[in-house]
Amino acid sequence: MNTFPNQDATLNIWVDSSEEICRKIQIIYSKMPGWMGFSGNGIPHWFSFEDSDNIKMVCASVEPAGLQICANMEANEWNLWIDDFKKVASIELGYAVGELEDGYL
Repeated sequence: MNTFPNQDATLNIWVDSSEEICRKIQIIYSKMPGWMGFSGNGIPHWFSFEDSDNIKMVCASVEPAGLQICANMEANEWNLWIDDFKKVASIELGYAVGELEDGYL
């Protein structure tokens, strides 16, 4: 059985964002490839609701440090997917969205 490597990114989208930004985040989620919707506990998912190293999936969680996106996905596909997410989010939110480790605050 194929095992997907774990990927993650923390983006500069904050837990204390305005109601308008929270609404826009849901729009961003739905524009991304593989969008499945929200699980029963309110976690957004792409590609699958199942969290297993053998299944490609992406999920997100708003944390105090920023929007945490985790995935089980090959690196090349992950890089394309997360870059697309950052581009869509930057357009929708009106500011440069990027990873904290890359200096985006």
